[in-house]
Amino acid sequence: MEHEKITTIYLDMDGVTFNWLEATAKLLNIDLFADENSYRPIGERASKREIWKTIGKMGESFWSTIPVMQYGKDLYWLCKSCVEDVIFLTAPSEDPASLSGKSKALREVFNCRAKDVIFANDKWRLAKPNTLLIDDNEGKINDFEKHGGQIFLWPTPLGSYDTYKQDIEIAFDILSARLYAN
Repeated sequence: MEHEKITTIYLDMDGVTFNWLEATAKLLNIDLFADENSYRPIGERASKREIWKTIGKMGESFWSTIPVMQYGKDLYWLCKSCVEDVIFLTAPSEDPASLSGKSKALREVFNCRAKDVIFANDKWRLAKPNTLLIDDNEGKINDFEKHGGQIFLWPTPLGSYDTYKQDIEIAFDILSARLYAN
C-alpha cells in the first residue's frame, strides 16, 4: 500500500518511550514477570481503582520520574533523523498532575519544549494522510487510521521478556525501513 510522505510523527509516551508499566508495577510492589518469566497484565494483579489511587497519591513526582524505555531515546532519534516534526502525543490521566509531570519528564529526557507535546485522549483528531502515529494502544491506532492517518503499532510485553525484546528489535527494523523509504 502506497502512503503519503510523512511530515509529522506523533510518538506516544506511556508504553512506547516511557515505561509506565514498570513504574506502576514498582509503585504497587508487583513483579510483572514473577510467573516463570511470563508477563501477566497489571490489571490482573490490582484493580483500576487501586492503581489510579496509588498513582494519584504520588502526584507529579510519579509522572516526572517514569523511567525511559531501554530503547526510548533511540526510537525518538530514529524518528527525528527521518522527519523534522516529531511530537509527543500522550493521553493525560484524570489527575492534572500527569500534565505537569509528563511535561517535566519530556523536558528533562528529550529537551522538549511546549510545542513538542500534545496532550489528547482522542488522538484520532490529529490524523491526516501525512501523519504517522506510533502507539502501543490498538484502539487509538485503529481510530487514527480510520480517520486518515498512518499508523505503527508498537509492541507490548504480552509474552516472555525475551519475546518482547525480539518484538522490539523487529519493530525497529520495520519502522526504520519505512521511515528511511519516506
